This record gives sequence, C-alpha cells and structure tokens, in this order.
Amino acid sequence: MKDFSAVGYFFGRDIHKATGIPIGMIHSSVGGTGAQLWTSLSGLEKEPSLRGYVEELSLAKSKCDPATEAKFPQDLANYQQQLKAWEETTRKEFAQAINAWNAECQKNKAAGTPLPPRPEPAVPKPRPPSDPAGKKPTVLFNGMISPLMPYAIKGVIWYQGESNNGKPFEYRTLFPRLIADWREKWGEGDFPFLFVQIAPYKDDVPEVREAQFLTWKKVPNTAMAVTLDVGDANNIHPKNKEPVGQRLALAARALVYGEKIEYSGPEYDSLKIEGNKAILTFKHVGTGLVAKDGPLKGFLIAGADKKLIEAKAEIQGDTVVVTSDQVPSPVAVRYGFTNVPDGNLWNKEGLPASTFRTDPESLTQDLPPAKPIPNQASKVPLENSADPSSSL
Repeated sequence: MKDFSAVGYFFGRDIHKATGIPIGMIHSSVGGTGAQLWTSLSGLEKEPSLRGYVEELSLAKSKCDPATEAKFPQDLANYQQQLKAWEETTRKEFAQAINAWNAECQKNKAAGTPLPPRPEPAVPKPRPPSDPAGKKPTVLFNGMISPLMPYAIKGVIWYQGESNNGKPFEYRTLFPRLIADWREKWGEGDFPFLFVQIAPYKDDVPEVREAQFLTWKKVPNTAMAVTLDVGDANNIHPKNKEPVGQRLALAARALVYGEKIEYSGPEYDSLKIEGNKAILTFKHVGTGLVAKDGPLKGFLIAGADKKLIEAKAEIQGDTVVVTSDQVPSPVAVRYGFTNVPDGNLWNKEGLPASTFRTDPESLTQDLPPAKPIPNQASKVPLENSADPSSSL
C-alpha cells in the first residue's frame, strides 16, 4: 500500500464497507503541482483569463532543445527496462531481507537486546530521466489523465491546491475549468467530482480554501471534504489521512450511492443584518450546530470601515449570531479566515464547517510579485492583475 494514496485507500475501504461491493481505484498523482498542469490545452483555451498558461506553453515549446526532446522517449524506455529488471531481482531480494529483519527485530524486542540495522537494497532503485517538458501547463493531463480516458469511471476524488497558493483568485476560475474539462473529455456526463479543501498550513493563504468553497457552491455534482481539524501548521503533508478519506466517502455514499446521510459540515449560506447583529444561516446543519470543545470561536466582524474586530458568536437554533460592542452596524463577517484557523463550528454529525467570508467579492484580483521598474521603482504603484502571464 505504501505506493498508493492513503486518502484513496481509506476512501475505497469505507465505500466497500458501506456497499459490500469491491471498489476499483486508479491512482494518478504528482506532488507539488498546479491545476494548470492537469488541464488540457483546449480546456485552458476555453477560458480567456487563463491565456497566460497557453502562452507559457507555447514559449516553452519554442525554447525546447529538439535533440533533448527527441532523446527522451528512448531514455524513458531504458529507464522502464531498468526498473523492471530491478523489480524482478533487487526488490524481491530486498523484500526477503526486510522480512528476515522484521523477524529478528521481534526476537530482539522480546529479549530486550538491541535491534539490528535495517537492510538497504543491494542496488539503488533506478531514477527516471528528467522530462524536457518539466512542470509546464497541460503536461500531466497529457501524460497521466488522457491515457486513462478509455476507462469507464464512477467519479473522481481530488486533493490539490497548495501549488496554486500564489494565485488564489485565479484558482476560482482554474479549478472549475479543470472539472469541466475532465467531464467534457471523458464523455461520462457530469460525474461526481469530490475534492478535499486544503489543510491548514503556515504558508497557505485562506483564499485558496475560499476558492475551493466557491467551486463547491457553484459547480454541480461536487462535494468538499473540510480538513481544518486534521492539518499541521508546520507540515504541508499532514499525517492524519484517515478522516480525509472517510469524509470523501461520506460524500460519495450520499451523492453517488443514495444514502440518506449528512456528508458535510455546516456550509455558510447567507448573512442578514438586524441592528448590531450579523445573523448567519447555513446549509448542511444536520441535526444541529455545535461549538466543539468550548465556546464558539474564530469569528471576526467588520463595519463599513472594513476594520476586523474579534467577535462574540452564539449558536441560536440553526443560525450563528455574531456581534461586537465595537461594531454597532456590521456589514461583513469572517470565520477562520487565516492560514491556520482556530475555529470550532461543527454539526452534531461530527463534521467541521469550512472557513468563509460573507464578502468574497472583496478579493477580485491576484497581486503579482513586485517587479523593479528602471529609475522609478519607488514611484510607480503595483497594479493588481488577474493575468497569469504577469508572474511568469
């Protein structure tokens, strides 16, 4: 199992338990990759705001060394042969050595004696050649998704977003475009697309989670697994995978297999202002809202001046009422809208609420990195831009 997806394993396990049906899964993933790599060229071309990626790909092709590109297929074939030979010889021998080592460790533990050193493969595992295409737009769609499209599928589970951290507003468009692109290309209709909202991490901005939340709200036949409680502020790859797979499985059981179960934590729906009170309504309340492990926390409130103030929040029935003595006329509320949120709004089914802003339109453009301008770098203000080419 170590070479498979942990989230995928737990997802498949839970679906199998619930249905009694063997669940087939195809694992296709590469760490540290943006959604533009997993979208087809024609898919990117359909969205004018993503034209920068099309231009980037065209530029990369024009700069590619023909000799290196021509040599890559043979280098890849040689690697695959070496890997097959390694699997048939060294890996088998290594597996036997590991089994013997495990047995010896058990004996030594029982005897209270030092453990033997862990064996290593006699020959290192071959490394694949460097792809001249690199991490360019469309490359993973072409190499790792398009070849799978002859397979009939029931749906997709997706866990990605950290590598689009620098352009969260663009991700509001890019991620739905990817979903639409896969559905168009596969020809299986609007199949279920169940995705994970990225976990809290010190360097990941909340606007990425917001882009995923907004995608869930507007794209049909999707669901989002919230992971606010299982992240690691100091590790972008948190260890606790089981709840993630379980929550995706809940969504599949409800949306795909027709079980009458709650599959999501509270989903922010609307804001109503009554005097100094901001009253929030939710979908996916389940059998009721709860504040997990203490008083409700994580809410900020703002008036017309947009100054955010820590707020008092109370659950009243199926709503949350947010107030502050410093904000007599509120206009907006935020919940857990930080890189590493500290919020505790759940439903009684044991599922956490997503972070949210009641005014997501307040972010309308991504800020590109600052570029020095000769002789007047300190005088010219940095302009907002939603053009992906601005950060190439």
